[in-house]
Amino acid sequence: MPRLFIVGGRGWAAPELLARLDAAPPGVTELAGLSDGAVAALLAGARALLFPSHAEGFGLPAVEAAALGVPVICAPLPVFREILGDYPVYLNLADSYSWMETIEQLARYAGGANGQAADGRSGPAIPSWAAHFNLVLSLI
Repeated sequence: MPRLFIVGGRGWAAPELLARLDAAPPGVTELAGLSDGAVAALLAGARALLFPSHAEGFGLPAVEAAALGVPVICAPLPVFREILGDYPVYLNLADSYSWMETIEQLARYAGGANGQAADGRSGPAIPSWAAHFNLVLSLI
């Protein structure tokens, strides 16, 4: 099984989940307080980004992963469908079997983050800040 890095500070997770993390399960590492550069380096070497979110505003970590060509596994939330299209593997959060199967498949994948999804598809076109603000300014 691949290593799991949980990046960022703890939020409002359920007490049961926090207790499981406090037990320091093998293969799971929590990394809080990393610099942007450290997060980018960790992400660039990742086999995948797991994003099991029930609700999301914009989903910046998933966008950053896709821009680096890192496979994204996430829930089929409207924001991800709008921004990332068909790039991610969309899985129902209640379907733990599919999550495990997908993670194991990506762990066996010999490639790394190279601008393509695990199945060879190119990553989505992620708009730059300049393109975003040009669009916004053209609409005002």
